Amino acid sequence: MVITQNVKTINNSAFKNNQITQVKFSEDARLEIHDYAFANNKIKSITIPSNVAEIRKEAFDRNNLQEVTIENRGQALTFKIDGKAPADGWITGKFKLTNGVWVKQ
Repeated sequence: MVITQNVKTINNSAFKNNQITQVKFSEDARLEIHDYAFANNKIKSITIPSNVAEIRKEAFDRNNLQEVTIENRGQALTFKIDGKAPADGWITGKFKLTNGVWVKQ
């Protein structure tokens, strides 16, 4: 699935329960991802481009995510995946789920 530059907001539960395995975001527009937007799919890794301004509650929960990459940004994103987030918040870099803890690589 590709989220194009015309999309500014992904509403609550917009793609929940759809067996989605991959999501790519255009890097051309400011984007907000709302509650449960991609919850309960089959996404294993995701790259969050710098234009994503906000990720709300449980947007990517229940996906078996193992890797999250945050592209260059000046501030941390605040969000959790299955109740877990890195201690310092999601800042630029690659994070892997290791023994149940998100660790910056």
